[in-house]
Amino acid sequence: MGNSAIVVPKAYVNKKPTGTTVDATPLEIEPRCLIQKIATTSTPSLTGYLITARGFANNARFETSTGIATQGAEAWLQSVLTRDK
Repeated sequence: MGNSAIVVPKAYVNKKPTGTTVDATPLEIEPRCLIQKIATTSTPSLTGYLITARGFANNARFETSTGIATQGAEAWLQSVLTRDK
């Protein structure tokens, strides 16, 4: 995993709202997130952030030296937040 990746703490990932019951299996592997600042060269100029989240199934396995997933399901989600400059 690169230096820019954010690992979401397990205590936060499996936290459930007070007074609710969740019937899903708790996650064993934390999601990994990356936030990149972006800017357009078009008119009007926009600035913002590209947010990438990567989640894994509990059966995921990783290459030790690279962090590349070698087994199990994974899901990617990207979102762009922008504003007028």
